[in-house]
Amino acid sequence: MIHISLFLNDISGSEIIVILLFILIFFGSKSIPSIAKTIGKGLYQVRNATAEIQHEIKNSVSDITTDINIKNILTEKQEELLAPMDQIYSEIENTMHYNNNTGNKETIQADEAKKETKETKDTKDTIETAELAENKENIITNSNEDNSKNNDSNSDNNG
Repeated sequence: MIHISLFLNDISGSEIIVILLFILIFFGSKSIPSIAKTIGKGLYQVRNATAEIQHEIKNSVSDITTDINIKNILTEKQEELLAPMDQIYSEIENTMHYNNNTGNKETIQADEAKKETKETKDTKDTIETAELAENKENIITNSNEDNSKNNDSNSDNNG
């Protein structure tokens, strides 16, 4: 059953019967079928017109979307915006990797420099130790020579 929710919500069943009797008396039994036929054709035309308008709106919207092609435009703009960001990101990564590699090279060079410094220090220590030992020998030798000269001179003086 079709529910018509216009102004008929407030009309009771007895009021509808009174209206139908008034139409029957006013138009007569012969003209009611032609009136119903005319009303039916009018409703059919209104429904067809409504369907055509909806169809036209849908077609125009689809034509507009194909003309505008919003998705492609958005994709292009997104790519345009992301391209510099990607470039900056890759440059930052390259810089980080370069710094890490350079840092590794610097660390290796620093380690080598430390080794060289240690070797140089060890060599200097060895040389200093050798010089000290040589100086000790010279001192001992000189003191022995002095003692022997003193002993010779004392023995010459005593003899």
